[in-house]
Amino acid sequence: MRAKDQINGTTMAYFRAERIKIMAPLVRRCNKEGMTITQASKYLGWSESCLRNWIRILCIKWNTGRKRTVFKYDKTGWEKAVLEGQEKGWPIYRIAAGLNVGAWNLSRFMKDNGLRKPNRNNRLMP
Repeated sequence: MRAKDQINGTTMAYFRAERIKIMAPLVRRCNKEGMTITQASKYLGWSESCLRNWIRILCIKWNTGRKRTVFKYDKTGWEKAVLEGQEKGWPIYRIAAGLNVGAWNLSRFMKDNGLRKPNRNNRLMP
């Protein structure tokens, strides 16, 4: 029968508990440096699932998640461009190309600012 040990309520073999205790500072350092779990597992030479189990056993809250940067457009001239484009009869994609933005972004701007022309498709008409 193997000797058993516990770390934070998780029962495991003695040799595994000792290894986790020795490697815990490395795991914490990777977390402190802002590595993702994938980067940390490659750095430490373990599989991702192994690292996730050790993080759970050590009760470490991993600091890095998906961090997206949100791009903000300068919308100062959009309303004027939309009104001019609508007077000329241009479709949204052509107005958007003139502003160098995506048609979806411009469509959303038009919806938020009440610049859409009423028709049966966008349900602004009964």
